[in-house]
Amino acid sequence: MTLPDKWERAKLGDLLQVISGFAFKSGEYQDRGHFLIRIGNVQDSKINLNNPRFVSLSTATSRFELAAGDILTSLTGNIGRVARVEEAHLPAALNQRVAKLQPATSLSEDGYLYRFLSSAAFREPLSSHGQGAAQQNVSSNVIEDIFIPLPPLAEQRRIVVKLDAMTARLARARAALNRVPVLAERLRVTGLERAFEGRLFPDADGGRLGWKTVAFEEAGEIASNLVPPTSILKLPHIAPNHIRSGRPVLLPFQTIAEDGVISGKHRFYAGQLIYSKIRPYLRKVVLVNFEGGCSADMYPINPRCDARYLMYWMLSPQFTWLATRQEGRTVLPKINQNALNAIPTPLAPTAMQKRIAAALDAIFARADRLEAEAARAIAMLDRLEAAILAKAFRGELVPQDPNDEPASVLLDRIRAECVAVPKPKRGRRPAPVA
Repeated sequence: MTLPDKWERAKLGDLLQVISGFAFKSGEYQDRGHFLIRIGNVQDSKINLNNPRFVSLSTATSRFELAAGDILTSLTGNIGRVARVEEAHLPAALNQRVAKLQPATSLSEDGYLYRFLSSAAFREPLSSHGQGAAQQNVSSNVIEDIFIPLPPLAEQRRIVVKLDAMTARLARARAALNRVPVLAERLRVTGLERAFEGRLFPDADGGRLGWKTVAFEEAGEIASNLVPPTSILKLPHIAPNHIRSGRPVLLPFQTIAEDGVISGKHRFYAGQLIYSKIRPYLRKVVLVNFEGGCSADMYPINPRCDARYLMYWMLSPQFTWLATRQEGRTVLPKINQNALNAIPTPLAPTAMQKRIAAALDAIFARADRLEAEAARAIAMLDRLEAAILAKAFRGELVPQDPNDEPASVLLDRIRAECVAVPKPKRGRRPAPVA
C-alpha cells in the first residue's frame, strides 16, 4: 500500500508496550478489592462486569493495577478484542492472558491508535497467528510485529475528529434500526390482540357479530399419540426448542435417529398444530405440513376450525394470559390437557376465521420484512464503518497538510523515549523465598 507523503509504516512495537497480566490464582479471589479483568470481561469496545472476581494487590503485584483509559486486548480465545478501562471499572487489576497496550508518551494522544487496534486491520493479522487447537492463543510479540500506517500527529487528530463525527452518526442509525425488532413485535402483538377482540377490520362486519365463546376442546382436539422412537426413526423430530417463541416458525431440526431419541414421542401428521405445553408464556405453536414425532412436552392438536385461525389464537396475548393462569405450580411451568381444553376460546364465523387468518398472515409477513430490512441495513452500516476506517488508514479521509510535522520525526522521538525507559517485566509470579 502506497502511503501519503509524511506518513510512515511502523510496527506497533515502535509505538506501544505490550504488558501481560499477572497469573492470579482462583484461591486469591476475594469478596472485594480490585476488579480482576479477565479474558471474558474484555469484549469488543467494552469491559463487561459479568461474573466479577476481586483480588488484593501486594507490593509485588501493584504494577498490574489499571487506570482509566488503559487499552486492553485478549490474548486467548476470541483474540484481539480491544476495550478501554473506564472509571466505573476501578479499582482494577490485569489478569493473565489479557494485555495492556501502553502507548509511548511521545504519541501524546492515542485516539488514532485505538481506532486502529479496534479495527479488522489489527484483529485479522493477529488472528492469523493464533495457535492452539481447543483455544487460540497469541503472544505479545505478534502484536508488536503488526504494522500500522502512521500519519503525522496533527493529521491523526484530524482523522479522529472526523471519525468521531461519522461514527456518532452511524451509532444513531444503529440505535434506530435496533428498535425495529421491538416495533415489529409490537405490530404482531397488537394485530393479535385486535383480531380476537373483533377490532381488526374497520367495516361493520369486522366486529364480534356471530362470534361465540367455546371451550378450547371445541376448537381443537388434543391428539396425544405416544409411540416408541424405533417406529419413527426416519421422521423429523420436533422439540420445543425447534419452534420460535411468539412466531409460527420452525427452526432447523433433525430426524429421530439423528437426535438419538430414546424416549417415547407423540406421532403427529400434516395439518396438525404442534404446541409446547411447557412454559406457556413462551408462546410456541406451529402448523406443520409433514408428519413426524414431537416431544412429550408438546401436544399435537387437530384443528376443529380454521387451522391458522386457531394457531394465531394460541399465539395471542389473550390465550397466553389464560394459559399461564392454568399452568401447574411446578419447577417447570406447564399446562395439562384438562386446563388447555377448558380455556375459553373466541370462535368467529368460518368466513371471518379465514379473513382474520389471512390478515394476520399479512401482518406477520410485514413484521418479518421490517426485521429483515433492518438487519440488512445494520450489515450495510457495518460495511460502511469498515470502509470508512480503511479510508482513514489509507490517508483518504481528511486532506494532508504540508505544514504537518512528518511521522518520521514522531517515530524518532518515540524510539528515543523507548531507549530511555526500559520495557517492564512480564507478569510472572515472584519466585518463592528460600
